[in-house]
Amino acid sequence: MRAFLSYLGAALLLVVATCWYCQFVYDGDNFYHLAHASVYWNHGIFFRPFPWVHYSVASQYNSDLWWGFHVLLAPLTALGDKVLILIAGPGYLMLLNLLISRWAVIRLGMSHWYGLVMLPASLGYFTRMETVRPQVLSAALLVLVFAAIISEAPWLAVGASFFLGLFHPTLCYMVVMVGGITFLHRGFVKKEWNLWTELSCLIVALSVAIIRPGIPDGLHLMKVQLLDLMQVRRAGEVKNFGVELDRTNWPYFLRAYMSPLIVLAVGAATALRFRSKEKSPAAMWAAFGVVLAALVLSFAITRRGIDQFAPFTILTALLLFHLCPDLRKFTAVIFGIHFTYVLIMMGWQNAERTHPKNATDFRGAANWLINHTQPGELVGQAVWSDFGPLFYWDKHNRFFGGFDPIFQYTYSPETYWMMTINASGRDLGKTSKYNPLIVPDKEEPISTVWPRDLKTKWMIVGRHWGEAIQTELKQDPHVKLRYEDDHARIYEFVP
Repeated sequence: MRAFLSYLGAALLLVVATCWYCQFVYDGDNFYHLAHASVYWNHGIFFRPFPWVHYSVASQYNSDLWWGFHVLLAPLTALGDKVLILIAGPGYLMLLNLLISRWAVIRLGMSHWYGLVMLPASLGYFTRMETVRPQVLSAALLVLVFAAIISEAPWLAVGASFFLGLFHPTLCYMVVMVGGITFLHRGFVKKEWNLWTELSCLIVALSVAIIRPGIPDGLHLMKVQLLDLMQVRRAGEVKNFGVELDRTNWPYFLRAYMSPLIVLAVGAATALRFRSKEKSPAAMWAAFGVVLAALVLSFAITRRGIDQFAPFTILTALLLFHLCPDLRKFTAVIFGIHFTYVLIMMGWQNAERTHPKNATDFRGAANWLINHTQPGELVGQAVWSDFGPLFYWDKHNRFFGGFDPIFQYTYSPETYWMMTINASGRDLGKTSKYNPLIVPDKEEPISTVWPRDLKTKWMIVGRHWGEAIQTELKQDPHVKLRYEDDHARIYEFVP
């Protein structure tokens, strides 16, 4: 118990530091996930309608793709203060990540302090801790599934798979990668070609992923998020969203992958020279197999493989250094340098953000809309990603769309292009040959297209978005500026 409390104390210190830092670098998805969680807190976890988006399949299908994740977040609503909830959200998930990681490294016979070392696995992985996204949990749960199978704890593996399917249904297929490696490991090392544990994990994860309020609708949304997005990206229909699904390129590889690989290389060189002969490297070889599989995934399919590559690379390095018990100080120095590098790069990356999101950016504009529009009135946001903070502060209105733009594009490519051309930069909508609305020299003004075709008389746009568009709006006699503060403007289209 004393060991656990000491670990918990250290984890809480990291969480508090992260919460303090993250109040200045909000991820846009934080707003959406916490806002949807508050809907369940106020209306019950089986509340299915989502009337706050209009031109989106999310309003057509009464299901929530991230239902289990939102139920987990719902108790944060009890904090009351919406700014405090935004600050606490990333820390809440980060603490769960650290506790799950501790469990995993203990199962593999290592010090529980290594659970903290897993946190700064890479720049891409550590920046997840700024966010309220299910990847924070699913990455740690996959490591726990791996550790439980390797340590022959099938019920723990199945339990971790259950929560993986519940919290992150669109990633539960990754059990195939981890399970395939552990199956091969057991077969070649122990000559036991037994697939029951891995198969049970996969069946449980997939079953839980589809069991939610409104199962048929949920399956449709899952198809949109996974298959439709990949299809339109691969076909070249759109180039301005879904970039995270692209394959890893070399610049991204150098920025996100090189640091953990260097740590792994140092660990391998150290183990070759100084490892204890009594230690078995079996678990290390299995973890290294997952690293290779995740690397192939990243280059062949999607760079999102970093969420599996980074923690498993550091886990493999930890297992290598664990073979050298007399070099604890050297191990601490190596990981200390790695952690320092990740922190510096994280700070530099956030400093380079041109327009970081703050908690209250849209609060003033949202309050104005609540007081000057009818309940359920449609308001067009100029940039799709602004839906999160608008929804967080304003559940009085409906907005054009939310979540990833694929939900808007699948609903209607035509309305998607109308919103894109006439929003965050008209050139953005002209980058695709599939855009049916491109008519050279005949582009209609926003004040015509939005009221006539998109059925709204309101546009809200952050002051840092689309200066060319805002210049057009200011010069249009059919557009009136109704609200303005340091962060947002609200325009009304008038006859």
